[in-house]
Amino acid sequence: MNPPLADGIANSESRRLAALRALQVLDAAPEAVLDELVAQAARACGVPVALLSLIDADRQWFLARHGFEGESTPRDSAPCAHTIAGREVLEVADARDDPRFARNPLVTGPVRLRFYAGAPIVIGEGEGHAVGSLCVIDHEVRELDAAQRAQLEGLARLAAALLVERQRRLALAGELATSDERYRAMVEDQTDLVALVDAEDRVVWANRALADVFGEEREALGGRPMLDHVVEADRANLRGQLRLARERGTPVVGEARMKSLAGEAHWIEWKHRAVRPEPGARPDVHSVGRDITERKLLERDLLHSEQRYRSLFDHMHSGFALHEVILDERGAVTDLLYLAVNAAHARMMGFEVEEMMGARSSELFPGRGGEWHAWIATFARVALDGSTIQFERFSPNYGRWYSVVAYRPAPLQFATITEDVTDRRAAQEEIASQHERLRVTLHSIGDAVITTDDKGRVQYLNPVAERLTGWADIDARDRALADVYRTIDEVTRAPLPDPVTPCLADASKDAGDEPAPDPQGRPLATLTGRHGSEAAIEQTVAPICATDGRVLGAVLVFRDVSDQRRMAREMSYRASHDALTGLVNRSDFESRLHHTLRLAHAEESLHALMYIDLDQFKLVNDACGHAAGDQLLREVAALLKQCVRTRDTLARLGGDEFGVILQFCTTEQAQRVAQQICERMDEFRFLYDDRRFRIGTSIGLVPLDRRWPNAASVMQAADAACYAAKEAGRNRVHAWFDADQHLRLRHGEMQWVTRLEQALDENRFELFAQRIRPIRAESQGLHCEVLLRLRGTDGELVPPGAFLPAAERFHMAPRIDRWVVRHVVEWMARERAALGHVDTIAVNLSGQSISDPAFLRQVADVVAGANIDHRKLCFEVTETAAITNMDDATAFVEAMRQHGIRFALDDFGAGASGFNYLKTLKVDYLKIDGQFIRHLMDDPLDRATVRCFRDVAAAVGTKTIAEFVENDAIAALLHDIGVDYGQGYLYHRPEPIDAVLR
Repeated sequence: MNPPLADGIANSESRRLAALRALQVLDAAPEAVLDELVAQAARACGVPVALLSLIDADRQWFLARHGFEGESTPRDSAPCAHTIAGREVLEVADARDDPRFARNPLVTGPVRLRFYAGAPIVIGEGEGHAVGSLCVIDHEVRELDAAQRAQLEGLARLAAALLVERQRRLALAGELATSDERYRAMVEDQTDLVALVDAEDRVVWANRALADVFGEEREALGGRPMLDHVVEADRANLRGQLRLARERGTPVVGEARMKSLAGEAHWIEWKHRAVRPEPGARPDVHSVGRDITERKLLERDLLHSEQRYRSLFDHMHSGFALHEVILDERGAVTDLLYLAVNAAHARMMGFEVEEMMGARSSELFPGRGGEWHAWIATFARVALDGSTIQFERFSPNYGRWYSVVAYRPAPLQFATITEDVTDRRAAQEEIASQHERLRVTLHSIGDAVITTDDKGRVQYLNPVAERLTGWADIDARDRALADVYRTIDEVTRAPLPDPVTPCLADASKDAGDEPAPDPQGRPLATLTGRHGSEAAIEQTVAPICATDGRVLGAVLVFRDVSDQRRMAREMSYRASHDALTGLVNRSDFESRLHHTLRLAHAEESLHALMYIDLDQFKLVNDACGHAAGDQLLREVAALLKQCVRTRDTLARLGGDEFGVILQFCTTEQAQRVAQQICERMDEFRFLYDDRRFRIGTSIGLVPLDRRWPNAASVMQAADAACYAAKEAGRNRVHAWFDADQHLRLRHGEMQWVTRLEQALDENRFELFAQRIRPIRAESQGLHCEVLLRLRGTDGELVPPGAFLPAAERFHMAPRIDRWVVRHVVEWMARERAALGHVDTIAVNLSGQSISDPAFLRQVADVVAGANIDHRKLCFEVTETAAITNMDDATAFVEAMRQHGIRFALDDFGAGASGFNYLKTLKVDYLKIDGQFIRHLMDDPLDRATVRCFRDVAAAVGTKTIAEFVENDAIAALLHDIGVDYGQGYLYHRPEPIDAVLR
């Protein structure tokens, strides 16, 4: 009697027996595939007996056996009853020495069991249930090597799979039988698909179910051949079924594939019965059918499953060969004899199985030389001394790598298990190579990289990630990503969620899709390092998926963008603020004005707009230079800030003009604020170089309410009101009101129009010039820019800043430009003999002029008819005007270049967002706007911008000219940057053009 089973086995015995009986295999007929499996186990382990034993309540029953005659034994004497208590191979080298088996009848009786090894056959998920074992038995004491144990375990798993598959086939067969009976009952009793077919096989009547299968209306089927809806390959079959039903007079059952109008095929099982419409007539056929498509698919799947598992069994083994060594009379090994070989081994060696069975190695592989003798000696040691060897070798004859295990199953014999591992080694080498390339790449790139597993635990950090997070790769391994990678919202400083978790969740839902990009508008992230450091970052995250779609983890790539963020904030600030005063610029002011006006329309709220113009600013600028003017503007900006609320918008609109939006403010309140500004400015004194100036302000005040359709109309009214304040005596407030809007606006416009018209008629414009000096090379001749002045009726000289904006506003700029061009050309013709040392004379043109076709024609006539050196003439066009009127500007430049005239792009950088237009608009000079030159010494961004402009000019083959060069330090820095020319008070103050020529 064997010892009782372990407690764990006893407690689960009922469930184990239930699992065994659910297999429906006890007392079943033998199966060839299982017989072959146990035979393979015997061969693999080199034993005479192998059994597939199933442990029932009181017996062990042999489902398959090799080398054993009995069908079962009592469970009490079954070693396999001990095997099923565990999940590993149970091996007994000598049963007589094992107290569990020493008195077992199988050991002491005729069976003479000495050696036993059994692998449990486990059914079910998880721990499963051991329903039996695959065991091998020998009559001699022995031990299995590692390879034999592995083969025994593998064969036991295969046996379990085959039993489960057999159970599934039985279940499917039962389901199919039940389904068949059910469908037949439905056909006979419920007539699922019914058709009446006449003697010509045409449909006389069909029910709704049949029409639905065909995808047509039932009425449309009447009179049509039944065979029209049959797959062509099955038409003869169905026609035969109908004919047979008519001839026999008994029901005929058959199958046919019927196709719908959409082309979808259905397997239909038909039952045909002949029906005679009248005595002696050729019978019709009453056909009742049912859709058996699902059953057909199940049968096909079952067939494929059986074929697949049989193919797996036939091809799952590695190459196997059994050899016997051949000795000479002195006992030396001279050759090897093939006793057995499987198909896999034969394929590896390049033979058929029949060719190798019983053949000698020397016959199969003649002329092998020293290598062959070395292998003979190697395998001879296995056959003679019983050692087991395992190795991999490269066969130069086949160009393949093989893994070989050799062992001795019997004296003077050895068996080899051979596996072609070429692909595996190549894959391993490729994986190692890829891993090394990936490691080097990740260590070399500038981005930080963190990879995680599918649970979001950190698996790897590259050096950049180590530096930014403060975590070493080895310390971060297997930690949650949130412990290593901590990010916060750059604005609110609130913690941001872990980016990998949602990525893994989304990838698990649809692992085959590419990861979607991060949504726009996500908060700007700041990474906080392990030791308190912070870095602004940009990040991307993507899942890592296996080829079968399983999510293996995620890769997080991020980089330090602190400098870019800083630069972006600076550029954003500069884009919306005036560089000189720090106030909001005109562009941003107009945007806020639009918003406030929309608010007034939507909520009927009250606001106010002030348009402020400084009085006597030009006096300071002309008397003391631009530096004094800039200082004055900064002080005025500071004073204005003190007069308005923080919620209000104060902006510099350009030159000496300021604007204020007073939100949620009545006109009366706004007038008090405006009057306060006038009073403060009246008290203000500007001191510069021991000189004292009194500066006033003229303010136009306009209410912002629903009466204004758009911002442009409001600005026009405010400008007119401001002008009215100036005309009324300066340093005062003029509040706009409906009654005087048009009168005042018209009065101001007509006054400027009248003055400019009179100046043109009386020829009171005068040509001044300012020299432009080379910075990096010797002068090639006089280079100057023509400047325009207006001589007032009182004899005072009016600078262009006072009248040119008005000329632009009232579209008189083309007339003034024509006057300038004509007089400059006439002057050049008159002074032709004195212009030998002159290299370039530059003339400014407005944007209105270059977009005026009449201006182009008139200037072309003037230039073409002049006796001058056209190459000395250069037209300057502002960058903003050129970009705004690109087509007109390009046409104008090309037309003038035909005469040899050169071009300069004025105020370069003041309005461009890109420089692609320079590829189309060919110019000779780029004049860098003065806003980038004034603060060149103390503003690194201005220096970088000027360098950029210089590089752009060099790329398109254009010279650069810097405006507003007012001291030697700026000139020296421009020399180092590489700017070609300079213009400003450092070199020359404007004077009449004849004086410049002399």
